[in-house]
Amino acid sequence: MRPSQRISGLALICLLLAKFHLAVARDYTRTYLGCYPDPDNKDLTGLTGVSALLGYTVKSWLAVQHSSMTFELCGSICSAGGFPYMGLQVRVECFCGWSYGNHGAPVEADCDMSCEGNSSQICGGDTSSSVFGLQYTSPNLFKRSARTYFSVTNPTSFYRNVTAVEKAQCLLQCINDCQAVLYNQQLSLCHLLKFVLLPTELNTTDGEFYIRC
Repeated sequence: MRPSQRISGLALICLLLAKFHLAVARDYTRTYLGCYPDPDNKDLTGLTGVSALLGYTVKSWLAVQHSSMTFELCGSICSAGGFPYMGLQVRVECFCGWSYGNHGAPVEADCDMSCEGNSSQICGGDTSSSVFGLQYTSPNLFKRSARTYFSVTNPTSFYRNVTAVEKAQCLLQCINDCQAVLYNQQLSLCHLLKFVLLPTELNTTDGEFYIRC
């Protein structure tokens, strides 16, 4: 039996949306979790190893810093890696990660700085972060997307390769921290990617690019 026949029911989770998407983005909803202390030893360290993404430089302290920072901008940055949490601090900084709250209980009064990009939003305080949870609306669906690249210090830590004779096989192996795939049918090669972005190392690699919705 061919792989595509064996997974007839399961393949529904890998339904490909026919429309080709030019924008690299995941669909999510945002929930405010509180103002948590976050001093120099940061809670949200998901951007470790990333030098730049979506046109923004990642600072040495693992934040994207921008004069137009908003909830929406930070969400677009963190959703590129499928992170469940984002934090905003000192008006202009965005952090992404897998856990939060390691430095104590929330204190709402400590987040008193308006976001530089939207004065009606609060972007943390001097040593505290406004923390949000990100829930992805269609995590088991994929859409074909235009390629967008990002810079990392160790490219091979941001993807791994597996064999897949069919597209569905490739997509079904994109689980856990996998956010996208680059599939080359001719080579039966499936790149499983940790971001909905491609490390620049893969800019000459042929294949179809799909990201999680």
